[in-house]
Amino acid sequence: MRRRKATLRLRWAERRAREITAWLQEHREVRHWLALDDLDLNIADDASIRSAETLRMGSCLTLVDPEVGLTMSHARQSSEWLLARKERPRKVART
Repeated sequence: MRRRKATLRLRWAERRAREITAWLQEHREVRHWLALDDLDLNIADDASIRSAETLRMGSCLTLVDPEVGLTMSHARQSSEWLLARKERPRKVART
């Protein structure tokens, strides 16, 4: 059961990573982004499952506790993170 749950979580994370990447490719005007999620999208960065077109999620993730939800601390942390990267160029996978 535990292995099946881990596999399901990995599939969800990988799917979300592809969805985020696709959305960013369609909205090239978005220069900086951050995912706030209760699913650890870091696991989608595993080279054995991540396709070359899919962006890495771990560096752009604020992990939210599903029991607590989004907090003011998460919002503050995310805002500070985005502001710190304002001058950095956006990296988006090309298709």
